[in-house]
Formats: sequence, C-alpha cells, structure tokens
Amino acid sequence: MGDVLSVALLAVVFVPLLMLATPRLFLALLLVVAAPFWLLSRLGEATIGRWLA
Repeated sequence: MGDVLSVALLAVVFVPLLMLATPRLFLALLLVVAAPFWLLSRLGEATIGRWLA
C-alpha cells in the first residue's frame, strides 16, 4: 500500500511541474501512456461486436 501511495505522491508533485516545464513533452508522455489503453478498448469493442453479431 505504501508503494501505491508514494507513486501517487510522486505523480501529484511531478505532473504539474512537467506540465509547466514542457507541455509538449507532457502531451507526448500522456499519449504514450494512453495509447495502449485506447487500443485495448477499441479492440475490446470490436471483439464484443463480433461476438454479439
């Protein structure tokens, strides 16, 4: 539980700093992190659609 808390604390501290320092880098990082989740959700929708059809 302590690990999760420390990671959350780091995120709370570093994300605003990163946003202020380099918005482009922050956006790139956000895309890199979000892309796999987005792809998985799209693939999941397609698979579920195939099952229902």
